[in-house]
Amino acid sequence: MDILYKGKLTFFTKAAMDLYCVCAWLFGEADPKKMKRRIKLGYEGFWQDHLSKYDALGAAHYFKIAETLAEGLDVKGKTILDVGCGTGIVSFLLLSRGASKVVCVDISQYMLNCAKEKADKLGYDKTRIDFCQADAEAMPFKNGQFDLVVSSMVLGLSCGQERMIEEMARVARPGGKVAFSTHGYKQYWEAIEVVAFIIFLRYGLVPYRPEYWSRTPKEARRLMLCSGLGDIEIRNNEWMEHFESGSEAFDFFAAVSSLWWYARFPSYKWGEYMEYDRQYFNQRKVKNITFDIVCAYGAKRA
Repeated sequence: MDILYKGKLTFFTKAAMDLYCVCAWLFGEADPKKMKRRIKLGYEGFWQDHLSKYDALGAAHYFKIAETLAEGLDVKGKTILDVGCGTGIVSFLLLSRGASKVVCVDISQYMLNCAKEKADKLGYDKTRIDFCQADAEAMPFKNGQFDLVVSSMVLGLSCGQERMIEEMARVARPGGKVAFSTHGYKQYWEAIEVVAFIIFLRYGLVPYRPEYWSRTPKEARRLMLCSGLGDIEIRNNEWMEHFESGSEAFDFFAAVSSLWWYARFPSYKWGEYMEYDRQYFNQRKVKNITFDIVCAYGAKRA
């Protein structure tokens, strides 16, 4: 796990964030268990109610990522594990393309419940889709259980990325595939720049290391190799998403990120801080947010 923040930021904001990251390590606030708990509670909707708008504000963006990840994958008739399934955006795409069955795993029961509701509305029963609450770094599945194991935009939130990929490789059958998409160094950088300025320079949140680890294509390849996977292919896709206002950009970012860093603030301040943050996005005229997606594909050796 990295001590410093690797993603793109302006020089002074990154210098401030890196100083705070070092402080977090020195004071024990970068403990993986604490960080994982903050993320889990964030995606349970504990810190704010924006998570209820996850699909309304974020599904179109994440469906585009799902299509990017699924491009070229042979899913017809396959039994697939979707690691960190969220509301099921990838799962339902793969089912629509002929997957035999998808098992959805997520650390958040709230997100699993959202996916279950969708499955019911679409008419899928347990023979086509099933759900399991579990940690991606320790999954309760047998070795070689799935033809294909996928994960979309979850790795960047994992404190133990090597362990997560090892687990994905473990539960794939010999000859099966492992595929994931993750955050590149420029992912969300305009929004993160503003949030970093707010939490470090306005709120003075010391010590704090964000629960976020972006990766380059080279690093994604290394993760695959270290997990014993072969026939590795890496793709890097970048595009810009446009929003009508800074408020709209903030609401999107709040919904998909779950604002888990609010865990470090007293609860009576959440409403005040959220309104300030939204207005600051407007002030800074954040209307464009970069998507930088690294997709990695590998095969489990027979």
